[in-house]
Amino acid sequence: MANFTRLARNVPPGKKTEPQEEPICRASGTQIFVPNTGQGLNCIAPGVPTPPYSGFLEQATCTTISGWAWNPQQPNTPINVDFYSDGAFLISVPANQLRQDLANAGIGNGVHGFSFTTPNSLRNLATQTHLLEARFPGTTGNLTQSPRTLTCTNALPVATLTAPAQNGQFSAPATITLAASATDADGTIARVDFFDGATLVGTATAAPYGITLANVAAGAHAYTARATDNVDGVGSGTTCRATEVSSPNRGFQTSFFRDIG
Repeated sequence: MANFTRLARNVPPGKKTEPQEEPICRASGTQIFVPNTGQGLNCIAPGVPTPPYSGFLEQATCTTISGWAWNPQQPNTPINVDFYSDGAFLISVPANQLRQDLANAGIGNGVHGFSFTTPNSLRNLATQTHLLEARFPGTTGNLTQSPRTLTCTNALPVATLTAPAQNGQFSAPATITLAASATDADGTIARVDFFDGATLVGTATAAPYGITLANVAAGAHAYTARATDNVDGVGSGTTCRATEVSSPNRGFQTSFFRDIG
């Protein structure tokens, strides 16, 4: 229980407080006055701040996150909601969407809703579980019904390198066309990346997926096609290995492509 200091209203300096003089008391940070007191004194309960925010995390699925939040002391001003995944900051979202149900309930002007697509980082692996928190801005305070455990699954895309053909023969400096097919069981293909070993050599963003490499040097080349889907899920691919040997003196010796992945 808070202890309040009793002061008199309009007491000149040096004058003692008389019993009949009216004390004044007001709740800290508000215009709420204690009954039967005057209106000039702030009586603060030490260490007992009253959070001004209110809100609900109403939905948290692998497709949509939604709810509402507001500051009753600024009923017509939107606030942000900070989201954390497993304790790490994820995204800050403005609660500034008009919702008539909030306005009807007296939640300011009703412009305090939020709804957004679940970030890809929470749903781009084959299976993953995260602890999702929705916090009031700049605080560790959670919205009602937060945190929530969110488990999402994603069928990773599959890419298959279809060119060059197996046992293809090339002489350096070679021109080699790489092509791939790609599928995704529960979404769409965003892009197909082509690698020579660990080096990205090209990207195709639309079917048919393919690139052309010019002036390919003699030597061993391991080509990989790797697909990424619409939620940033990355699948595996088929690898072809090409060996090219060409010399003015020795001529072409060996070239072949072989599926190894």
